[in-house]
Amino acid sequence: MVLSKIKPLYLFLLVVFLSLIFRITNLDLIEFKIDEASNLLLATRLMFGHPLPYGGITSSVGILNPPLFNYILIPFTLISLDPKVIVAIIALINSLAIGLFFLIIKKYYNTALALIASLILAFSPWLIIFSRKIWPPDLIFPFSVLLFFSIHKIIIEKKIVFWITFVLSSLFLIQLDLSSAFFILLISAFLVIQKPQLNWKYIMIGLVLGILPMLPYLVYEFKNSCPDCLLLLTFNKQLDIRSPEVFIRSLQILNQGNFKFILRNDTLTFFTNYPFVYQLKSIFYIEYLLIPIGMLLFWMKNKDLRFIVYAILGLPILYFIFRLGSFMHYYVILVPFLCLFLSISFYALIKSKNYTLRYGSIGILLTVIIYSIIFNFYLFVIIRKQSGLNGDYGASFNKTLPYVEQQIVEYKNRKDYQEILLSSYIDVSAMRGISPFAIMIYPPKETEKNLKAIEERLKNDPNDPRILQELLVYYTSQKITRPYVDYIKKKITISPAYEIIYNEVNHLYNASQY
Repeated sequence: MVLSKIKPLYLFLLVVFLSLIFRITNLDLIEFKIDEASNLLLATRLMFGHPLPYGGITSSVGILNPPLFNYILIPFTLISLDPKVIVAIIALINSLAIGLFFLIIKKYYNTALALIASLILAFSPWLIIFSRKIWPPDLIFPFSVLLFFSIHKIIIEKKIVFWITFVLSSLFLIQLDLSSAFFILLISAFLVIQKPQLNWKYIMIGLVLGILPMLPYLVYEFKNSCPDCLLLLTFNKQLDIRSPEVFIRSLQILNQGNFKFILRNDTLTFFTNYPFVYQLKSIFYIEYLLIPIGMLLFWMKNKDLRFIVYAILGLPILYFIFRLGSFMHYYVILVPFLCLFLSISFYALIKSKNYTLRYGSIGILLTVIIYSIIFNFYLFVIIRKQSGLNGDYGASFNKTLPYVEQQIVEYKNRKDYQEILLSSYIDVSAMRGISPFAIMIYPPKETEKNLKAIEERLKNDPNDPRILQELLVYYTSQKITRPYVDYIKKKITISPAYEIIYNEVNHLYNASQY
């Protein structure tokens, strides 16, 4: 009754504000390594006089990602090139998405349920991690909320114009992370089986808008006989392990399950310094039970939306069949749906006529939220104390930036300083001619046209990382033979920096002999 008297705008602003607390604070502690620097480098290509990139960074599969994420970043770079500002914008988008999610749940369910769900999302450790990086998966949640919204508009309100946003968000999610294709395939198939009113005009508009950012990528693939197609088709054959962990990830993504991936060697340090945080961790296991219960309640009360449950249950099965890894970001696309299920369980318990059950459930919900706040707070404490983590998180921005700046201090006053800075984050060995990302940045044919001038620049300016990277891409994109390796070795007399190129060429040659 109290919630019904509060204006929705005030609750929306409250949800967004709470969501921002851990997302836009401690921005000097963000992850900023080779992937983040590479994404920002691609977004600034036009700014520094280069052609618009036709792709994104290289995925773990070895193929070039579509450029959507980098195109989205371009307007952000017009505001600032400071990674902290870029991350703050990404964090704000994620917080606004949580606010939108609140309004959606309020509209189609009720205000109390919406507030429960939004508070869980506002302080969810994994969701905070996946909203503080310059990385494609960090925009998955906002587009998954748009997908969630579109489904409700199409099924509940019969608003067929929202086929545009459904198709658009689906294609954008796939471009942000290829693993999203599995869920999109399932949700689309089950949605069509539901026999909603189709409108091919709106579906085609969504297709056109969704494919538009991908056109440069598709043109590149077409002109080069689709080099990534073969890699994609053969990738599954390289995997021979089916991980049963895929079946529990959807129960962990809303809390801090599997956080050892982030902490790694600091797991013991973290829980030794803050033992009470470790002791409270068991509260999250209640969610492992409540999410399936909420899913069942949702299935029972929402006949027209049952296909959502089928799609979510089918996703880990597909991952298992196709031997995909159990990376946490593969499950971010499920977060709006899973959070709804969890909130339905809490809401049902809180509405119980049994006072013990009602107030006990309120206590558990508050404990979950408070513990999430405590966990997030001390996570930032240890990151600041150690300037990073020894797991996947790595060194934080406040540690890597001074180190990189020190290496290129002589370029501080140059107009292209920011490009040099971002290039310095990219390890030379990552810019071999076998990398589609490296070839996109430094096309060997273009380098060949200006080879003498570039080599002269290396001789006179060996500290500019871009020169060495460009030459490395060029010389490692050739057919490598023993005489070729010896030829590169002789170039060390031109500049000592050539020793790095020689070492990489020699390494590739030796590797090819086995």
